[in-house]
Amino acid sequence: MRERAQSDVLGFVFVFAIVVATIGLVFTTGFSGLQDARDFERVNNAERAFEVLKDNVEDMVFRGAPSRATEIKLADAELSFGNPVVINVSADGGSFNTSQSVDPIVYDADTGTEITYTAGAILRQGERGGIVTRAPGFVLSDNRTVIPIIQTRAAGSGGIGGDGTVLIRSSVARRNVLYAGDETVTLWVNITTPRAGAWHDHLDDRDDVTCEPLAGDRVTCRVTTRRAYVTLISVDTELT
Repeated sequence: MRERAQSDVLGFVFVFAIVVATIGLVFTTGFSGLQDARDFERVNNAERAFEVLKDNVEDMVFRGAPSRATEIKLADAELSFGNPVVINVSADGGSFNTSQSVDPIVYDADTGTEITYTAGAILRQGERGGIVTRAPGFVLSDNRTVIPIIQTRAAGSGGIGGDGTVLIRSSVARRNVLYAGDETVTLWVNITTPRAGAWHDHLDDRDDVTCEPLAGDRVTCRVTTRRAYVTLISVDTELT
């Protein structure tokens, strides 16, 4: 009887240990999976909010709206202005050259993925590289080239983090035509940015654009076109 009792106790201990280990395994993997799904969804939500931001800025740039405000839910993330991106456009022969500094707007959920609004484009940057998910308003063809440089300029200081809602207030400060030509010209577009890979792939994919091999954080591309227009639209932007 004593041996049977000991056997029952040992059996109970073994079964209990297996049950506890199984519950722990399911809890650990399940919780990790839920966290990954949550992180993925909040980055997707941020990307959709940036699409609204892009549309609002284009209302001002192309349709004459004086100002716009865009709400973005942070969800344990940070919204800030990133390091300046420099866009340089020049013409062969030295007849035209301009360099403009743009303050990108960056959403960082601390998951290894960032969403960025830069010069009218939306980029999604991860640990394995980046991609332009919404193109800027560039027209780059052998018949006509139009490059509207949307220059977001940081108004106010720093970034905002946490779980609240941030309002991005934007207003057009100035508009300038930098270049207008009706003769065939080769334009060079140089972009200096930490997201150079995404920009290079996006521009090099265009039929009439030729890009040089990527060199560090600098993208260099050219297009030969019959007519060309380069404009600058400065947009003062504040995070509140």
